[in-house]
Amino acid sequence: MSHNLIIEKESQTRKKERKANTKKGNMRTIEKFTVLNSVLNYHFRFLKHFILSIIEDQLGISVVAPIPFVDDDRRKLITHKWFTNADIKECHVHCQ
Repeated sequence: MSHNLIIEKESQTRKKERKANTKKGNMRTIEKFTVLNSVLNYHFRFLKHFILSIIEDQLGISVVAPIPFVDDDRRKLITHKWFTNADIKECHVHCQ
């Protein structure tokens, strides 16, 4: 009888840990900064290309676009993974 009680307590503890891990905003600090850096880098690149296109249109000066970095694919993968995980966690919270 006591063995079943111990197993039940362990499963309750695991449920609590799983719930704590699935709460919104419970990401590792490194992952947060990686995603933040990726998002900021994306917006900076977009703004840079937008400003360059205005310069080309208004002044007639053609500016050579920089070659995209290899990290661009990595950024897309990280942001896609982050959004997908956030959607799954949000769905999990709403379904309970």
